[in-house]
Amino acid sequence: MRPSFNRDEMVSCLDRLIAACRDTENAFRAAASGVRNPRFASLFGTYARQREQFAQELQEEIRRRGSDPEQAGNARGSLRRGWVRIKAALARGHDAEIIDELERSEEAAVQAYLQATPERLPEDLAVIVERQSRQIQEARSRLGALKQPRAA
Repeated sequence: MRPSFNRDEMVSCLDRLIAACRDTENAFRAAASGVRNPRFASLFGTYARQREQFAQELQEEIRRRGSDPEQAGNARGSLRRGWVRIKAALARGHDAEIIDELERSEEAAVQAYLQATPERLPEDLAVIVERQSRQIQEARSRLGALKQPRAA
């Protein structure tokens, strides 16, 4: 069994997850307003709200434990590169390309959650992180399915 995070490590870990959630929230929000397909716009809006809720939930957990969440997480630099690609895809107006970029953004979030090592978090917090991770992985899978041709 691995040792538990100390408080500073735990807050740093959660700040990275918050940054990943905020980045994908912004990407989904922009995609929702920029795609042509109204079904995609609705789905992306739903995911944007979900990521916003995830970030708020993690921020509250940090506060509940007597710390303050970082306003701009340390992970923002690498995640922001994905955001720049989303904006470029939106400018070109191709829904499939936008979905590709959203998949990349979600993959970065999945990786952030995998690196969070829930087994080192307090049990109540690990449950939250694992639930959010599963939902992000489900969203990534659904994005991939959007690109599959529909059977006639």
